[in-house]
Amino acid sequence: MNAYQKFVTYFLDAPTWEKRKDGPPLELFDRMTAEERQAAEKELLHVVSLRDNWPVMALGYLRSHKAKDVLYELLPGAEGEMKVDIALALWRIDRDEKLVDIAINASRTVESPFQLINILYSLAQFEVSETAERIEQLLDHEDDLVSYNARQALRQLRKKRK
Repeated sequence: MNAYQKFVTYFLDAPTWEKRKDGPPLELFDRMTAEERQAAEKELLHVVSLRDNWPVMALGYLRSHKAKDVLYELLPGAEGEMKVDIALALWRIDRDEKLVDIAINASRTVESPFQLINILYSLAQFEVSETAERIEQLLDHEDDLVSYNARQALRQLRKKRK
């Protein structure tokens, strides 16, 4: 099975927790040919919505300029984790500084510790001082799991900066 076939099986057709538990297999895109990446991008553009963050994350990973307008259209209707995922995808595509503020503000509205943990790791991927400061604010979060993951996200961010 080639990378594109795995993309269809484990990415597009991944409705079960068993297939989704480890997050989107973004590394598949690195193993695709240029033609396969174009086909995958087309498939992702067809399914991107506010219902599933995987296509959003993938389009950002691919730095898909074709997705830019669609993602900007989805952004106002998104909340919490999805808003941060869309902002990060757009950041990867065109580095609009407003996206950093949108992601930080979205991180302030999330109540679920599990969503906040996912947001921490997304904030770290912006690799800018403003998101690092927001992560640092969460080091003393009342939920130990959130504060632990804030430390982990900061470590990842510092490793990338070296």
